[in-house]
Amino acid sequence: MPDVPIQVMRTLQKLRAEHSRPPYIILRKIHGGFYVYKDRIVKDKASNKSKIFSEYMGRITDDGLFVRRILSEDDKIANARAVIESAGGKVLLPGKGDENASAEVFTPDEIDTKILTILSMNARMARRSIAERVGLSTAGVDNRIKHLEKLYGISYTAEIDIEKMGYLKFLIFIKFFETVPPVEEIRSILSKEIRIQSAMMLSGGDYHLVIYVLAEKNLDVLFLKRDLRKLTSLSRYPSEWTTTIFSESYNFVPLRDDFVDSFKERLGRRKSDILGEEPAKSEKTILNREFAVLKEINNNGRIEFTEIDRKYGFDEGRAQYSYHRLLEKGLLKRTTISMNMREMKYTAALFMKDVQSDLFYATRKNLLKEIISGSDIPVNKYALVGDIGLPYGVFLLLNVFHEGDIEKAKAELSKTKGIRLSATIVTELVIGKLCVRRFDNAYSLQNNTLTEEFGETPLPKTGYY
Repeated sequence: MPDVPIQVMRTLQKLRAEHSRPPYIILRKIHGGFYVYKDRIVKDKASNKSKIFSEYMGRITDDGLFVRRILSEDDKIANARAVIESAGGKVLLPGKGDENASAEVFTPDEIDTKILTILSMNARMARRSIAERVGLSTAGVDNRIKHLEKLYGISYTAEIDIEKMGYLKFLIFIKFFETVPPVEEIRSILSKEIRIQSAMMLSGGDYHLVIYVLAEKNLDVLFLKRDLRKLTSLSRYPSEWTTTIFSESYNFVPLRDDFVDSFKERLGRRKSDILGEEPAKSEKTILNREFAVLKEINNNGRIEFTEIDRKYGFDEGRAQYSYHRLLEKGLLKRTTISMNMREMKYTAALFMKDVQSDLFYATRKNLLKEIISGSDIPVNKYALVGDIGLPYGVFLLLNVFHEGDIEKAKAELSKTKGIRLSATIVTELVIGKLCVRRFDNAYSLQNNTLTEEFGETPLPKTGYY
């Protein structure tokens, strides 16, 4: 790689010196940025073939600063104990404390994928009901779920209809012209603003940073952007900021707990009809105890209702009643899961910019089919899809498990004409989290549109309540 700056090469040499024997430290140049990976060669005893597991470590800035990937505790445990095949999406689980021990290959079967779908659609479904659907005993379902929770890093959360709560969704795309700020600096600034639910660094291309914001009106997000550019250290970095309304059409961005904590107070200051202490007069009215339920299940979607009753001093059964009222009102769509999958290589960001609307709308059916198309992975192909208004088009986040996934997705998306398609890699999730799950696509907006507008045969639906 002859065009590597000397400062980058010096940092790379230091990293390699710290790893004098395998695994190997590899530098990859992606869209003009320099990214460090740790490659480990693993021999599969079943096939007697060697395969490479490539783990992302961090990036090196042009001035030689190594920005290390921030790992959660689950990630650290996973990286210490798991070796993942780079092909086939199979997980090799070595013995405890011994990465060279003989490995057992685990591939989710049909029952596992059914359970993952059920938990994605209703994480609170009774174990007995799940058992009846998948043909196992209740104890068998419990064992399966515990295994899947450990294997896939499953967490439980709430899918809240934030628009019914009176909020609009925005994306802010940022392009830095000279120097990209260090991730820790960006994290320190953005994490203080609770209206920002997620932010991710990109490997380059049209943008370096994407921020997902919730605001009660357009001016709020404009003022937020102004303050970030003017009153923080980001003002030192020449950059271009583009703000656009965002309309999620597939999957969602989980809400930060501190945002939910402040939700009631914010609505109270607005004195809107959303907050009320008296019995509901409209489907928008929400009581104190309903806020309490939203807050608790957003943090842990499997929390016992009796625990919420005790914590807040409610009469027995009030938390459960409030939960079902939230579902009836549509303020809570469902309790669901998100998976921290060790075998996922990374997330790719794809931009479909509408450059010829007549062709785009004439071939839009191809896009809808691609979004909900099946795959050989235990989760949905896309973690998030939504319409953007500036530039007009579609923003997609692709779950990448295998080499070539991005190229395959681009080939399918290119069947929708009249677009300019670009792809980049999400190198770091700065704040917030994404929802990686196995949503039943029969309930997707895409399936409904294909049925109602294009006369396609609908996917069969199964109730989850």
